[in-house]
Amino acid sequence: MKKVLITGANGFVGEAVLKALIKENHVEIHALSRKVGEGKTKVFFHECDLMDYSHINNLIDNIKPDYLIHLAWNVEHSTYLDSSENLSWVGASLNLLKCFAENGGKRVFMCGTCFEQIDPFLCMR
Repeated sequence: MKKVLITGANGFVGEAVLKALIKENHVEIHALSRKVGEGKTKVFFHECDLMDYSHINNLIDNIKPDYLIHLAWNVEHSTYLDSSENLSWVGASLNLLKCFAENGGKRVFMCGTCFEQIDPFLCMR
């Protein structure tokens, strides 16, 4: 059975992805989250903070996922666009990817927002 590790499972996009994964019969789903989701069958929730590299490394070492779906990021309203915390999230994402690869991970899917796109009119102003 293939193992899928998903971050941000309690978020807007994450919940939709999780619903789709739950319908699959041949996957073992592990979700990393700051708060454990309730009422979801077929999902192993692991409460953790992605900034805690040691905890993440131990979890991935124990789970040994085949696939990683990384959807988590800083979403605190009014600060997430220009927060210096975004650099910490880049580091946490790189740590997650490194650990995943070192533990035999095969495929990664990462998702972002429209705010990652370059504003074509920025240079014209």
